[in-house]
Amino acid sequence: MLISGADPDGYPCELDIFDRTYEETAPGSGLYRKTGVTRLVQVPEGVTVELQTKEGLEMVTHPDYIAVGAVDEVYANAANWVEENLEFLD
Repeated sequence: MLISGADPDGYPCELDIFDRTYEETAPGSGLYRKTGVTRLVQVPEGVTVELQTKEGLEMVTHPDYIAVGAVDEVYANAANWVEENLEFLD
């Protein structure tokens, strides 16, 4: 699956993860929203993290985040994308 929305390039999502973590916004609409909880950890200042994702090796630095998804998949999120697109739960 390729997820698109605010990100014009989209991002990949395996079908089993999509089935477990997305729901249709209205029956028959073909529009979905992510409902799975993702854990985020902000990379500390002065630290570079080598992150092995399903898409390959990625270097992540402050102020960006490392995300751990519903089935322990890992990926990076830019700090500005997190602020603009995610809702934080207490």
